[in-house]
Amino acid sequence: TAAVYSLFVTMVVYGELKIKEMIHVVTRAMVTAAAVMLIVGSAMLVSWMIAVSGMNQTILEIFGPLVDRPQLLIVAICVLVLLLGTVIDMAPILLILTPIVLPLVKSAGIDVTYFGVVFIISGVIGLITPPVGTVLAVVTSVTRIEYADVAKGILPFLLSQLVVLALLIIWPNLVLVPVEYLFQR
Repeated sequence: TAAVYSLFVTMVVYGELKIKEMIHVVTRAMVTAAAVMLIVGSAMLVSWMIAVSGMNQTILEIFGPLVDRPQLLIVAICVLVLLLGTVIDMAPILLILTPIVLPLVKSAGIDVTYFGVVFIISGVIGLITPPVGTVLAVVTSVTRIEYADVAKGILPFLLSQLVVLALLIIWPNLVLVPVEYLFQR
């Protein structure tokens, strides 16, 4: 509905978009959507390959011994999510990894809300991490800026997000205290 409203306002209210220009706009939108869908399709293929390969059992075997060291478990999960986030979209990561690692997180005594925040932040950082970074590919497709230029431009933001993630891992209360404050009132 927002797209139809925008189209209406642009064509009727402001008169900035003519019917002849509409063909160009629709064509460009289709090309952009096709590029994004190619990336999403590739991500879904990789997630299917992970599920079929039995990698979930391998993950349990690797992370199982870390249950006695919760902070190390969170670091290991974050590294895995960051790495997967460079090649897979966030939705498949959530669908595949959450059922695998959540029982480990609970048995390690890690707060589920804290885990969710750190998990999502790790995945989002992965989405903008070169060499693949699916969000970077979408940005280059939409803006028509070279991938190398986008990757260089994102580095300061990537580093700042990694610092924030490290702070959240070191001090879980950065997440837990505001959550407790908000939901106890």
